Amino acid sequence: MGAIAWNKDSCLVNGKSEFLISGEVHYFRVPKADWAKRLDLLTAAGANAVATYVPWILHEPEEGKFRFQTAVSDLEGFLTLCERKGLFVIARPGPYQYSEMKFCGLPGWLFDKYPSILARNENGEILSNCSVSYLHPIFLEKTKAWFDKVLPIIARHDTKNGGNVALVQFDNELGGIHEWFGGLDRNPEVMGWRWEKFLKENPGASYKDFYLGTLAEYSKILVGWLREAGISCPIIHNAANPGMASYFLETRKALDKDFLLGVDMYYNLGMDFESNQPSPKQAATAFLGLEQLRLMEYPPVVLEMQAGNCVDWPPVTPADIKCWLFLNLAFGMKGVNYYVFTGGPNPHGIGGDGDMYDYCAPIGPAGEIRPTYEVLKSFGAFVKSNSWLAASSLESDYRLGLNWDHARNKGPAWDLLFKGVLLTSLCSGYTPELWDLDKEAPMDKPLVVCALDIPESQQRILARFVKAGGKLLVLPCIPPLLQSLLGLNVCEESNSFNFCFQNLTNINCNALWACDAPKGATILGTDSVSGKAAAFSAKVGKGEVIFLGASWKYSKHTHRKMFASLMQALGVIPVAQSDNQNVWAVARKGEKRMLFAMNLFSSPMEANIEVDGRTLPIRLGPMETVMVEI
Repeated sequence: MGAIAWNKDSCLVNGKSEFLISGEVHYFRVPKADWAKRLDLLTAAGANAVATYVPWILHEPEEGKFRFQTAVSDLEGFLTLCERKGLFVIARPGPYQYSEMKFCGLPGWLFDKYPSILARNENGEILSNCSVSYLHPIFLEKTKAWFDKVLPIIARHDTKNGGNVALVQFDNELGGIHEWFGGLDRNPEVMGWRWEKFLKENPGASYKDFYLGTLAEYSKILVGWLREAGISCPIIHNAANPGMASYFLETRKALDKDFLLGVDMYYNLGMDFESNQPSPKQAATAFLGLEQLRLMEYPPVVLEMQAGNCVDWPPVTPADIKCWLFLNLAFGMKGVNYYVFTGGPNPHGIGGDGDMYDYCAPIGPAGEIRPTYEVLKSFGAFVKSNSWLAASSLESDYRLGLNWDHARNKGPAWDLLFKGVLLTSLCSGYTPELWDLDKEAPMDKPLVVCALDIPESQQRILARFVKAGGKLLVLPCIPPLLQSLLGLNVCEESNSFNFCFQNLTNINCNALWACDAPKGATILGTDSVSGKAAAFSAKVGKGEVIFLGASWKYSKHTHRKMFASLMQALGVIPVAQSDNQNVWAVARKGEKRMLFAMNLFSSPMEANIEVDGRTLPIRLGPMETVMVEI
């Protein structure tokens, strides 16, 4: 059948840039007699692949007693049928699956017989009844025994062996099983001596950095076993949500080539979710996750894309799913796996939330076709007719600097980047792209940096950028070394929460830094209390620095007007600018160019979007994305 690979720009299906479309079909939940029909429906929706978990809890219900021959456990029969249907397979053998199974897909006997494997918090308390300490020797021993049975079956169908298993995922959503249940694993037997060793080698390091390194160690062990078993196709893993993409820098380095990281994208998994429809904040979060994958030189792939819901209420609607799919496409998604495409009855003993795994899927448990299926079909038809999007790039107006520690730890600097700069930017009609602050930036576009707590190495890079001719907007403060390198004055945090900027007065902010402007600088804004400079522009070397001492969350028109003035001061002419803050517009380019206009609200919207000196009037229904070739 060929192979699935990738480069930094796109997925490669049989060597050609192509959008990867997959759907989750669980052979153990779909009646065997209905496998062929469901796979045909998946193909008709534009899919070129099918994904499935291979649950340890199902195949080894008692320790040492494996089953692969029953109707619900016939993995090999399913793989063979998928090959006959011309579908690549994404196999997910664990050890974890989650998937609303008991013990998150691990067999119950594992915890009954070996409770020492459970992860613990800093007080020694067990995180949950299914959170294991990944590197516990007993857990690794039992996982190896499971892999020894299941991996040879998968390997026989590996594309490198002439089969159709094109991608194999190790484990599932690493770290989630700890973080969601109260914290990072601190099992003293497993983590204690490792942490002491790590701290000696890395004085002052955080426990989280150490922990994420252990995820890489665990990943390398599992991938080693996959390779030993004869699996030679590429290996993948899914970050549990866009905000966890940054957790896998060490894993990426440890696994090197033939490893693809993707993210999971959900907007509604129950009433406790922040919103039950795609919202602007969720869309911005998706943007940041996809952009981080791009910075890792991966084509951004969503390995679990919401196509149903684990709860029956609040509902997922066709309009919401369509909106979610197309906004992710607009922001750079190059591959998608629908979770789940179809459901069915849980085999006895594995269901964690009922006997029926309906998941509100596009194809119901009895094979019934639901309205959301037509959404998937229309999306598949769209990317097929616009195949150039598979290798397209975002047309950005400026670069937004990313500090990976900020992305991991989500402190004040991340809040400013996300809720301040990014949301203000999108509502103002400016499109950013992320830039890794550990790398030298080209000078063709301005660079915007939230400089709280950035290391000296990044400050030196920024100084070189400016002196060589770059334009830098730095906020909400200028770190000491960067001040020195650029010859600027020390700025101090003010006790004020309001400032003036050009002709805008009384702008509200969460925190403010002010200073005496350096000699020759142009003052752009002042602290409303002290009168000191809260914003200025200064020539440094061949370049220019604009300082804005404000940290804010986008909530006022003055924020948008202020940001537009900053962009104008940097000489930015937006690629696609909407005159309606509630309609976001971005453009993608490749063999062709396309405008994506997004309305993420429940009311219809209108906007005039300026592109290439012409005005495009756009009307959007509730929760709608409109695409226009430009």
